[in-house]
Amino acid sequence: METISRQKFLKYLGFSGAALLVPQLSSSFTSAPKFPPDTNDGALYVAHMTDIHIQSGKAAEDGFTSTPSTFFICIVTHIPILAICTLFDHSSRDSEHWSIPNNTLHADAKELTSLFHKYPNIKTCLSGHIHMIDHINYLGIDYYCNGAVSGSWWKGDFHEFPPSFSMMRFSDTGSVERDIVCYDWQKMG
Repeated sequence: METISRQKFLKYLGFSGAALLVPQLSSSFTSAPKFPPDTNDGALYVAHMTDIHIQSGKAAEDGFTSTPSTFFICIVTHIPILAICTLFDHSSRDSEHWSIPNNTLHADAKELTSLFHKYPNIKTCLSGHIHMIDHINYLGIDYYCNGAVSGSWWKGDFHEFPPSFSMMRFSDTGSVERDIVCYDWQKMG
């Protein structure tokens, strides 16, 4: 296996003079402390950046600052930072409020979206985790939640979303297009 330099790697990702930088932010923690303390809802994990990841986030922010404006940045997380479909998976609603568990959407979404908004070359955030598909644009950044190849854990559709995967096309203008590939398969079990 060939080891390649960062410059050579970025050349592979290049688009006629522009390039794509894809940092992955880790955000899923088992037995996580409650964050904020009164909103864990008994979940085994909470989606947020811990102090260790905030420090690495500072390194990421330094990377955002030092990334040339001709490079577009796509953030990848497992658990969505923003996704409207989380309202329909394990959320609850009373007569006045929606409640979304912190294991289906980042508890620190406000902080992350504010950070990303400072860098105009951050164009896209990709995630999965909740087995549903959506796309929202918030403050000029596209947030894609990309379904699951297993659908409802190999037992058919999940909340009307069939088993699928996404193929992303990144252009040299910073725009992104998504192709969703759904497929038919026989249920197991």
